[in-house]
Amino acid sequence: IICWASWCAPCIREIPGEKKMQDLYGDKVDFVYLSFDKNNKLWQDKLKILSIKDGNNYILTDNFNSNFAHFYDIGGIPYYLLYDKNGNRIELKDLRPSNEGFKDVLEKLIK
Repeated sequence: IICWASWCAPCIREIPGEKKMQDLYGDKVDFVYLSFDKNNKLWQDKLKILSIKDGNNYILTDNFNSNFAHFYDIGGIPYYLLYDKNGNRIELKDLRPSNEGFKDVLEKLIK
């Protein structure tokens, strides 16, 4: 789960790394984009500009005040949640798709 927003510069910088991971593992891993945007149109426009594929893209209407954000204690983005095929959460220790270590984690999970 990729928590991001259209206005978040660090989030936008991670998009190429996320796309690379999707190209490599898209047939084995579900990538879900969860936007913390407050403006639906700005979010939709940024999806098009960044060529983020249709499908698993959602907007979190209450963004940082949502139950989701409170449950995961999300105070900043980008924020990544990774689960194995059994639903167990994998600790990323601040790894992002742009880090080579992120690929290593995915490799281990899909074996």
